[in-house]
Parts: sequence; C-alpha cells; structure tokens
Amino acid sequence: MKKLLCCTVILSLILFALAACGGGSTPAPAEPVTIPTPDVQTNYNITASPPAQPAGDGADSGDKYGGVVKLIDTGDFGEPFGLVWQPIIARHFSTNFAEDLVNFTMSGVYEPWLANTWDIDLDKKTITFELKEGIKFTDGSPFNAEAVQWNLDSWHEDNRGNEEVGPGMTRVIDEYTVEVSFRNWQNVLFETFASHTYAMVSMENYQKNGKEYARQNPVGTGPFKLKEWNIGSSVIFERNENYWGEGMPYLDGVEYYAITDVLVQNAALMSNDPKDRIDYFGISNAEQAWTLMNAGIDFDYSYMRGSGSWILCPNSVDEKDNPFYDVRVRNAISYAIDREALCEAKGFGIWKPAAQLTSPGFAGRLDPGNPYLELATYNPEKAKQLLADAGYPNGFTTALRSNAQFQDQIVAVADMLGQVGINCELEFPDPGRLTDLQYNGWDGIMAFNWGQVMNTGISFYIWWHPDRTSYVSCMRPDEYEDMYYIARRSYDIDNDLFGALDELALKYQAFVPVYHNNTTYFIRNGLTDGGFKEYSADTMWTPWRAYWAK
Repeated sequence: MKKLLCCTVILSLILFALAACGGGSTPAPAEPVTIPTPDVQTNYNITASPPAQPAGDGADSGDKYGGVVKLIDTGDFGEPFGLVWQPIIARHFSTNFAEDLVNFTMSGVYEPWLANTWDIDLDKKTITFELKEGIKFTDGSPFNAEAVQWNLDSWHEDNRGNEEVGPGMTRVIDEYTVEVSFRNWQNVLFETFASHTYAMVSMENYQKNGKEYARQNPVGTGPFKLKEWNIGSSVIFERNENYWGEGMPYLDGVEYYAITDVLVQNAALMSNDPKDRIDYFGISNAEQAWTLMNAGIDFDYSYMRGSGSWILCPNSVDEKDNPFYDVRVRNAISYAIDREALCEAKGFGIWKPAAQLTSPGFAGRLDPGNPYLELATYNPEKAKQLLADAGYPNGFTTALRSNAQFQDQIVAVADMLGQVGINCELEFPDPGRLTDLQYNGWDGIMAFNWGQVMNTGISFYIWWHPDRTSYVSCMRPDEYEDMYYIARRSYDIDNDLFGALDELALKYQAFVPVYHNNTTYFIRNGLTDGGFKEYSADTMWTPWRAYWAK
C-alpha cells in the first residue's frame, strides 16, 4: 500500500486512460451501465425462523481457504477501537474481532450468534438469552453469562447503551443464561443486541490490563484478531485459528486502508496487482461510482442500497451571535438550494432531491401533500427576504464543515448559499476532529449523511436522540421527546409516528435535507459470501464465511 500511496495520481490517470480506450484487461462497456434500483430493509421479525447456525463446510471447504481481503475505509484510523461501545468512528472494525448475541439479516430475520436462543416476555419486561457454550475470547478467557453482564453494564455506565436498558438490569441466571430487563418495550430494542456497540469484548483483558490497554488492544470472540495497527493508515487482522465456527474463517486475513483521495481509491480498485489492489469499497460519491461503473473493472458493482439523506445541520442551540438560532435563517438555507440542479450536475442518476430526512422505502415517509415539504422548493428571492426579515439584509459569513469526500457538493452548496448572502468559509476537518465536533458542538453549519441505519427508529436514535448523545448543536424542540418515545415504544414500527418526527425536523429545520443518497458496493469478482449484499450498512458483512472462489 505504501507503493500505491506514492504514485497515486499518475497511476490513476494511466488506468483511467486505459479503461477509457478499451485497452488492457478491463475494457469500458459500449453503453453506460444501468443504475440499479436501491434495496432497503425497514423492519425485522423477531419471531421468524432463524437461518442455519454458522458452521464450516467440512470436507468440501478445502478450496475456500487462504487469501486476504483488502478494504478501503474513510473512518478514523487514529482512534482506539478495542472498547466498541465508546463513541468512535472506527467502531466498525469490530465486525472482524468482536461478535454480538444475535445477527440481523436483510431478509428481515434475526439469527442466533453468541446466543443460541432468546425469549422476550413483554409482561415481565425481560429478554432471556441462552448462550452458546465453550466459546472463548482470543485471550483465552471464557465467554459466558458473567462476561455478557459485564459488557452490558460497562456500556450503560459509559452512557452508550439503549435508554431502556441500564446498569444493573442484566442478571446472571447460570453460567450460560443471562436475563436482560428493560423499562419499556421499543420496536427497535432487539436490534440493540445486533449492533456494533453491543458486540462482546473480553472482560479479563480490561480487568487485568486496564482500560487504556483494552482500548488499544481489541479482544473479542470473532474470526480474526488484530495483527497490526498503523495509526492513521491501516488496520490489519489475521485469522483466529481457534474460532468457534467449525472450519472458519476461510480467509487468512482482512486489511483496512485509510484512503481518502478519490484518485487513489480509484487506482486501488482498478489495480490487479495483489500488493496494491483493493477488493471492496462502499462508495457514496456519485460521480466516482458512475466513473468506475463505466470503466469496465472486474467488480460486481450492480448493487446499490439506499443509504440515507445528505443534510446540512446548522447550529440551532446557541442564541448569542448565532444567525441560525432564528428559524427564518434556517428556512432561508433550504430555499437557497437548487436540489434538482445539484442532483443533475453531480448525482449521475444516483442522487435524488430530498425534501425530508427519511429515504424512500423506509418508515416515516410523508404524504406528498405535506405542507412542510414545500420548504425544499428552490426560491432564492424568498431566501433573501427571510434573511432580511431576520435582520440580515446584507447576509453574513459562516463556517461550513464536512468530510472531504463531500467536497464537490459542499462547494456547489456554498455557491448557492453565497448567492443569497450566506457566505461560507469551507473547512474539511479530519475524521477525529469531525467526531469531536459531533459530540462537543460546532458553530456554523455541519454537513453529513443522515444514514438509514437498519430502520428509521435507529436513525433517529443516532442522529436526533432527545438526550443529545450526538450532534449536540442540533436543537430538540420541546415537543420532540414525547413524540420520539411514543414512536419508539409502539409494538411495531409505525410509519405515521416516525413521519411525525420527520415532520417536526422540517418544521424547525433542525436538519436541512438536500438529496437522498445511495451507496454503490464495489465487490471484486471472486470475493464470495462476504455478506455485503445481505446487510443494511456497508460496515456490516460476514468475514467469517467470506472466501475467494477458485
């Protein structure tokens, strides 16, 4: 990868030239590829029959062994990730080394994982898990009910758990049985036990070596264990030879590389050199996805999933010296943006103009006649009038921050805002700085992707939780908390209830939706059973059963 990073632009331009001319082994297709229809999964069925337990293929699996999968990641490679419940971007590395009590699948069924079975008692407000026996963490310590209890209590003491389950609400019944109490049922409660933040890590590693050591030295029950962590550039996992899944994992290792430059990413995806090539990347940059789709590379790129809405989030909580405290200014932002033009210029058929937060196909979509959808109309004159009414006839200057991967759309939006008098000073902080702003507050405007994580309830939990667990500079209206808990505590996910939350966000312009995005998954042909097409986020996959087809 060092070689790749040293010759990025030249290699990328050469590869693009070859692809465009039809030379080499990856000729460009004669006609532009068809943009696939996004796939979504909005609900999960706790009572449905689960799929088969993880197990190897015995004598037939010999040809599956060996090889490494290399992935691009744009998260934070400098933040320790050994304690998965802490608020870090790098948490999704845990898929390789730590596992959950249950897994969720895009088919809408929960499957047993570290837990064999579960029983939900709505009257007693308990969930009882029967755990698999004989599983060990990679430090040799046992996975058992005590370890589960410690994990859950640790999460909640660190204020990272579900609000309905707190410290002391997990009880050991016997060595392999644990009971979790909850205050109130939530229609997304069970998904908690399938999330990254609820993956199991070694209690012994923490208690024996201390918190800081455990943060930097992840220990779980997963198919891989940490081999090498090059802060800021790569994370390398190697095969866990003692993994409990029979015969698995098939791969020798999994490697993540911090590649944020688009040209470098493209070069790595287009390379066939085993030393430099990348095998998987989930791309939300529409132009980049379109370019690679039409370059004829040896990838499965025909799969796309609705991945949320790209939004602007002004600081709406600080009253002093803050124009965005006035809802008229926040409305002016929305009227100033020409969503149709932005999607036509930069969306390549992948982006769709967004008038609300919730993506198509998910619970919470508003009726087309809802009056608050009108706020997404392009009307620069109305935007100027609103600014004048709010006391800013000559406009003002503000910071506009985002991840560097959104640079093209940020520049375009800044130009549109500038035309009505909101002059933006652009900043592209590194991932660590963005995380700090997310949890500690920002001035001006933050732009990010409001991701559709599993379902709408989880999305509101992450990005607009009443207790301000993240995105703290975004207002929560007085009526929001009650509406939020009513929506989450209905037995099933209710479109109208979640739609009311989305409507409230639009009423106060707490978030300004710009376009609905879709992530295109580029999976190198031959990479089999990776699960990238079965899960609802590109950070969720099945490294334990992934292999290279011969």
